Amino acid sequence: MDHISISFPHCLKLSLVMEATAGNTPGYSLSTHKNSSVQSRFMKRLHDQILKNQLLESRLAATNRISTFVEAAKLSALGIYHWSSGDTKKANSCFELAQACSCDDVASLVCQWALFQINPELAPVISADLITVQLRKRAEEAPKVAKEACVRYFMNELKLCKKQHKQCLQAVLGMIYAVCNINHAAARHHLLRAAQVSLWSEEDQESKANTLNSGYSNPSKIQELLGVQSNLKRNKKFGSILALHCLADAACHGLFGFPRCKGKACELALRAALLGDAASQFLLGSLASQGVLGTVQKDEYAFVWYRLAAARLLPRALIALGNCHAAGRGTFLDLQQAVSCFRLAAQRGHPTAAYNLAMCYMHGHGVSFCARKALKWLLRGAEAGHAPSQYELGVAYADGVLGQSKQQSKGMVWLKKAGEQGHLKALSYLAALLLKSKDPKRQVEGNKYLEQLKEYSNKEQQCKDVL
Repeated sequence: MDHISISFPHCLKLSLVMEATAGNTPGYSLSTHKNSSVQSRFMKRLHDQILKNQLLESRLAATNRISTFVEAAKLSALGIYHWSSGDTKKANSCFELAQACSCDDVASLVCQWALFQINPELAPVISADLITVQLRKRAEEAPKVAKEACVRYFMNELKLCKKQHKQCLQAVLGMIYAVCNINHAAARHHLLRAAQVSLWSEEDQESKANTLNSGYSNPSKIQELLGVQSNLKRNKKFGSILALHCLADAACHGLFGFPRCKGKACELALRAALLGDAASQFLLGSLASQGVLGTVQKDEYAFVWYRLAAARLLPRALIALGNCHAAGRGTFLDLQQAVSCFRLAAQRGHPTAAYNLAMCYMHGHGVSFCARKALKWLLRGAEAGHAPSQYELGVAYADGVLGQSKQQSKGMVWLKKAGEQGHLKALSYLAALLLKSKDPKRQVEGNKYLEQLKEYSNKEQQCKDVL
């Protein structure tokens, strides 16, 4: 009896036993010409079996992966129900568990991103802004199979859930469709139904802004104008806040196929802001500072909304409030208060705040001059990809300021990173440094940056002409 062992992929092994008898059955030998047809049939069956095993393994892996997505979606749904009942801390814990179960669970990623926008005080103190940005990016870049599994689960959940949960599930489903770029038509349908509003048009822009203009300067008139006072209890639900938050941003910037209408954005943001949405409070301040609600006392009104959002520790609201204090817009000039706002936002990971704080330490605005702290915050902003921080840090190293010895090569690294983002001053500085060199290669590189500077300058001028 001869034993032939054949090794298969994935640690699969078959043992084939061939018996040969002397008189009745001819002996099997895979190497003989006489049995070549037997060998070819055997190898074909062997190949088919390997393919079948691989297919079964891939199907099993796909089934296990989809099961993981479903389990994560269940945890996300539990978090959504906790959020709708007002327990945001338990909701956040459920979203974190769902991401631990599957890092590609788009429902938990989208919901946690929205949770940190609406309730920024729940975000981690360190690098809150960076974490929030990463959550949305991960949701956008999640694999297609994860998005499809999540949508299927929540569509089924929407059909089977209790009536009081339909609004919140529709809002989440609309956010998933919108943020993950799956289906903007479906996103609009679910968000509008969750917020209980009808689709607007661009023609509503001027009339809506003018109608709201007089009421926006008085909170009691605002509530009366929009009917919020009578419907506040009914509308104070997670689904309504989330849908209004998303719709206000979409109306302001023309996202997800919605018509761009800043007047409608004001109305939606106000409804969400009165329900406690920090991001919508900031949006109202931003729109007011642009004069959308009229030019009379626009800075004072913007300051009020910035202060409300900043009290919730929203990083971009803290920056806006700091800028108001630094310039005396809508309030008295107070550089020390501006520094406090910038520091809070910088500690929560906002690169622009880190840059502003570094400038305060560099020039002694609101604080004593401190080269070490200025360098620390410039480095924080530069590492986060903030072009102005990269430029200032590059200049500091190249010129040997802020207590540093001249390190031109180190400075050029940061200047090049800023130049890659189209920072005109960085490109100009790089060109000047390289053209001063006697090395022909560095001069050629300097000319290259000079050409880039001209190209970016022309583009910037064309944008100004269009505006």
